[in-house]
Amino acid sequence: MKGFKMYKQIQQLKEIGFTRSRTAKQLNINRETVTRYWNMTADEFAKQLYSINRELLLSNYEEIIINWLKQYPTMTAAQVCDWLKEHYKEDIKERTVSRYVKGLREEYNLKKIQSSQGL
Repeated sequence: MKGFKMYKQIQQLKEIGFTRSRTAKQLNINRETVTRYWNMTADEFAKQLYSINRELLLSNYEEIIINWLKQYPTMTAAQVCDWLKEHYKEDIKERTVSRYVKGLREEYNLKKIQSSQGL
């Protein structure tokens, strides 16, 4: 069980007086999951969910981004973000792209080469 439905059920059980442990048992989910969402507002939850969906959206472009990073080893995450916006008309936050690119660089051992400015 994921998403807003789970969040809503946790909040409903909290409202009627369930403890975190009882809520976890009732919903058959981990108590740490309940704790994570226990005091979260609906706006905070939506923001977190939106962030996760953005990263999933980036996975659609994983192969393309990897090719860019291989072809242009000095490329920054900001440039990747700009190219995605230019070429694919995606509305993605630079910080989200930065985290995603960092993960790809680590996973595929794609070292960023510092550009030699001033030459």
